[in-house]
Amino acid sequence: FEGGNDGLLYVHFAHMIIDSLILNDYVEAFRGGENAYDLMPFYRYFWVLNYILFAESPWIIFFTIVFIPLVVFSILRNLLGKSWALFLICCWYFIPIFEAFGFFHFYYVKLALRGFGEPLSYLCFLSALLFLVKFNKNSNYLNYSNSFVFGLLLALSIGLRANILPACLVLIVFYLILT
Repeated sequence: FEGGNDGLLYVHFAHMIIDSLILNDYVEAFRGGENAYDLMPFYRYFWVLNYILFAESPWIIFFTIVFIPLVVFSILRNLLGKSWALFLICCWYFIPIFEAFGFFHFYYVKLALRGFGEPLSYLCFLSALLFLVKFNKNSNYLNYSNSFVFGLLLALSIGLRANILPACLVLIVFYLILT
């Protein structure tokens, strides 16, 4: 990560949490390195999960960078069909038409490599949106377990980056209309 960015701080918090878990100090581990959570409280715990599963390798970042385009393609395919989805996913990779609106893969790569939690938050949000699109297309897809996953993805998205709350509220309202 670049020096001075959020990534270094949250990786440091993750190391503190891991140290607390090793010492069986669960209160300090749940405290997460600070008394009041600020901006991205769940991001440090994703790093803890990364360290438990993959040691010091940043595989969470790589998985996020890989899965965002797959989720975007799936959303586009469900909404617009396969040919338009292929065209738009090519634009996603190669043409920065809507980079200011977040529709450019390099933008997410840049944010992830700088250590920000936005790409992971957006992955959770877009995955929840994919569930909502599937709910809308097929009412049989709407059941308790899928609804739980939908809510969990929105909760993770908000916990990873709180400024996505208004967009999550829009999805929740649409979900309530569907049910």
